[in-house]
Amino acid sequence: MKRTLLSLSLLAGAVLGPDACASYDPPPRPVIVGAHEGIVDDASAPLVVTFGKSIDRNSLKLKVARFAVDSQGRLGDEDTDEATTLGVLFAHDPDDGDLFGKLEFLDHDTTIRITPSATLPIGPRLALLVEAGLEAAGGEPSTVRKRVLFGYPVKLTCDKPVSRVSTGEFFVLVEVDDPIKVQIRLFASLRVEPATGRFVGQFTRAMRNPNPNRCPTPCKSDEACRLLPAPACVVPSEHVGTVDEYSDLLPDSTSDASFSFTAEGCMEELGDSTTMGNSPVDVVVRSPAVTLRSTKLSAEIKADAAGVLRANGSLTAEQVQLGEIGSGGGSGLLTMRSIAPGSIAGIPAPPTSTKATP
Repeated sequence: MKRTLLSLSLLAGAVLGPDACASYDPPPRPVIVGAHEGIVDDASAPLVVTFGKSIDRNSLKLKVARFAVDSQGRLGDEDTDEATTLGVLFAHDPDDGDLFGKLEFLDHDTTIRITPSATLPIGPRLALLVEAGLEAAGGEPSTVRKRVLFGYPVKLTCDKPVSRVSTGEFFVLVEVDDPIKVQIRLFASLRVEPATGRFVGQFTRAMRNPNPNRCPTPCKSDEACRLLPAPACVVPSEHVGTVDEYSDLLPDSTSDASFSFTAEGCMEELGDSTTMGNSPVDVVVRSPAVTLRSTKLSAEIKADAAGVLRANGSLTAEQVQLGEIGSGGGSGLLTMRSIAPGSIAGIPAPPTSTKATP
């Protein structure tokens, strides 16, 4: 028996050649130095990225861009819509050079330092995009675009007037991607102090409208009618594609799966946008049973051509509990839009008396 196994081993070596037993050398993996749960502390400092091994300079093509995706998770240069574009903040190409800043190779080409020509946005989620083809000497090249998501924390003091964002109601989508993938849908009522930028918000779970008669063909009792992007009967947990589908949902503050939380924070007008951030708050989601400890929401808000306030940003939590089990920190992508007053009935207002925002 041993002689037979030896013969088979020798035969395999003769057929496959000496490379059959060679160890696999994976492509370099980009990691942002100093990032914790996707958050980099200092937006004024260069962005430093390490690959864990020396890379071939001529194989490195990358971009830093705003992380804005469609309902299928595609960036502006990955979908089929010619009207969408990638919000590039920095780019490096070995043939075309650098755009919007400078890239330097360090530590025998194991690390790069990116110094943007302008400070990267504070609040919204950003992405480091390393294109396919990156390789190290003698190693395997990458075959797909690598995404490394990150952002900068909002550090505000509630001592500056704001005029672009005022008291009103909003719809919020949070796509938690770490440690588990879950969509959190919220209606928010914000009370904003124009003189200081301080805000108090009440964030309440949003559920799909249970009325089965909204669709052309009434839905079953265990289904919900979705009108956007097209009429369909869906399970109530069906993910919402974009914040513009808010009219298919209602605030839920009474069901067994309901939850609501109060958050306080500051807004500050920076350039042509308004940045917002809150003091840490615990968020307890009943279904699925997830608790986000010391949660911070940060976003960059701008008005579109129609005057609708739209925001992109991030959610971070120091600790995520799945039931009673701690799973480390968590993070996700946040999108938000303003909605017309009274367009959605029953959105809870924030309390009139709260603790002072630090």
